[in-house]
Amino acid sequence: NELAKSLFQSNELSELFVTNEEGRLLVGQPKNWSEKSLARHPLFETAKESQVKTGVKTLEWNKQEYLGAFSMALNSKAYVFSQTNKNIAFYSVQRFIFRSTIFAAIVAVSAFIAAILFSKSLTRPLSNLLKGIQKVSQGDLDVEIAISSRDEINVLANSFNSMIKDIKSSRTKLLKAKEELEDKVKERTIQLEVQNQAVKKSQEALLKNTRLAAIGEVAGQAAHEVLNPLTNIMTRLEKVSQLNNEQQAQDLELLHCITQGWSKSFSDPKGLENLVEEWKKPSTFYPDKILFEEDLENLKLVHESFENYFHDKNNDIGFLIKEAQRINKIVSGMRSLSTVKGELREYSIVALVQDSVNVMADMADEHHIQISISSLADEDYVLVDEYEFVQVMTNLIRNSLQSIHEKQKSFSDLEGLVQINVYKREEKINIEVQDNGSGIPLEHRDKLFSSQFTTKSPEKGTGIGLSISRRFIRQFSGDLSLKDSQISRGSVFLIQLPVSSTMDRRVG
Repeated sequence: NELAKSLFQSNELSELFVTNEEGRLLVGQPKNWSEKSLARHPLFETAKESQVKTGVKTLEWNKQEYLGAFSMALNSKAYVFSQTNKNIAFYSVQRFIFRSTIFAAIVAVSAFIAAILFSKSLTRPLSNLLKGIQKVSQGDLDVEIAISSRDEINVLANSFNSMIKDIKSSRTKLLKAKEELEDKVKERTIQLEVQNQAVKKSQEALLKNTRLAAIGEVAGQAAHEVLNPLTNIMTRLEKVSQLNNEQQAQDLELLHCITQGWSKSFSDPKGLENLVEEWKKPSTFYPDKILFEEDLENLKLVHESFENYFHDKNNDIGFLIKEAQRINKIVSGMRSLSTVKGELREYSIVALVQDSVNVMADMADEHHIQISISSLADEDYVLVDEYEFVQVMTNLIRNSLQSIHEKQKSFSDLEGLVQINVYKREEKINIEVQDNGSGIPLEHRDKLFSSQFTTKSPEKGTGIGLSISRRFIRQFSGDLSLKDSQISRGSVFLIQLPVSSTMDRRVG
């Protein structure tokens, strides 16, 4: 026991003590603890509650933190405890960290000083090299960089000096070549002046030929474009002539019968009394009416017929005047050997398409073909010339009608249809002209918009309709193209025009 006490007391860092299972001190005693029992000591309480024989714990006792450990002995009849003040336990570690920090600071300062010394030895030759480069960039090729080091910078400086010599040599050669080139240019200029005289004479002759060719081209264009409205005028006149003659004959016959009956009754000696008596007689056509009511009904029919006649006559006259104005505009363009520059204004595209359909209505009725318009555009204003756009649309519709008519020759029961779809996509108005005609052969599609190309007979086309149409549309900042075509199923042409942003909308 004396030996154990001596062992326990000789330990300066930790306190060791042993208790029995009830907490009574057997060997040693913690500092600041006067009782003989450790039953209330935190470390003893932890050992009693623990399920293991050995353990450690951080505890607070007498307002100080301790690191404690316990172990059971003698089959749980005794407990061995050890506790150490936490500050004392970590004192050596903290002291080691402090010394290490001081050492690291000394090493860092030494490295920084060494780096400064090394950088100066490295940057000095680089600075000399940079100064030489700046002088060369300013045009001074007499610079020579001298560096006494034996490292890669010395190699770089030697290479730079060699490069400067090569550049200086090249510049000398270029100056010499420049002087020789100037002499050659002067000599060549004299030769060109002689040649220009000959070229001017050739250009004058070529200009004459070009004017003649322009006259021929414009004449062909005018003939083609005049033919379109002229055909419409002739078709409408023929239709008006047939319908009006037949209807007028019926109306005149009816008026003649009425006036003849009235004259006969009025010529009787009784005169007006006899005419009134005749009016009171029952009608042979209307059992519940008298002859006077029958005459009134017939006069109403004649009046309505004449109203319709004058209404149709006014529409037909307006149509003929409009087509005549188109001819006048085309002929005016022929006088200046170019197409007339159109007046671009803002129009509703659907309204212009409807005008174009009205122009081609007679030809469509003649071949029993339906023309339908469908619009999905919420905004359809475009900047175009009215006459030129209608000219383009009538060209496309006429081509569709002729294609369908050709197909009807083989399929007499074909219900011809030209469908015109208007829709907006990506700030552009799209107009599709689709037909169920005979289609366009593959070998002809690449030539459709070429001047002088046609598959029609001379009396039906000159081969410049689509060419002119595309040129008009492109003058409006748009484009005209063949979207699709299938043999025996039809074709689809597409017109694309930018949506107008003009606020002053004056629809013609």
